[in-house]
Amino acid sequence: MQDAPFTLFEPVHRSSCVVFATPHSGRHYAPEFLAQSVLDSHAIRASEDAFVDHLFEPAVQFGAPLLVANAPRAYVDLNRACDELDPAVIEGVKSLGVNARIASGLGVVPRVVAIGTPIYRGKISLKEAQERIDRIWWPYHHKLTALLDQTRVQFGQAILIDCHSMPHSAVSRGPLEGTAPQIVLGDRFGAAADETLMAHIHGAFVEAGFRVA
Repeated sequence: MQDAPFTLFEPVHRSSCVVFATPHSGRHYAPEFLAQSVLDSHAIRASEDAFVDHLFEPAVQFGAPLLVANAPRAYVDLNRACDELDPAVIEGVKSLGVNARIASGLGVVPRVVAIGTPIYRGKISLKEAQERIDRIWWPYHHKLTALLDQTRVQFGQAILIDCHSMPHSAVSRGPLEGTAPQIVLGDRFGAAADETLMAHIHGAFVEAGFRVA
């Protein structure tokens, strides 16, 4: 159901402590949202991690759940804090001070798509922004929190893999054509994951034949 804030794919039997999530693969662009935008139905998809949910669907076959966002990132960004409100696009919002994400137009309700092109002709109301957060952001995060809590109870630990894609221009190119990394791992410079865990994941991709950064 595309109007739902997310779709949860669950295995028949949970056998893994890993939870997969794709917060930026949503592609349900409601007609009323497109009508608000200066972008056409193709250009507005610039922020989307297109079809990353399909890429990770096989995780369910290996005993792990997959939580998929239905709403697009251009509508509400599930990888932002719910109070990262941009006064340049939302009426009546006060500045939170220095925030690089908001300054770049990529708050919880984005002002621009990933290539920096404005989404709207003007501003939207604070009421509308809050409605998006209440209807989509909070249900998604409540479900994600519940999945992680259930996983800790069942397995004693929980590992969240947040799944994204990157434009080719954003990936560092290797010295030879075709040597750019195929897999890019991120742990917020060590803040989001244990070093040993990252080493295991890195090693698994390398052993499978991927170029990893």
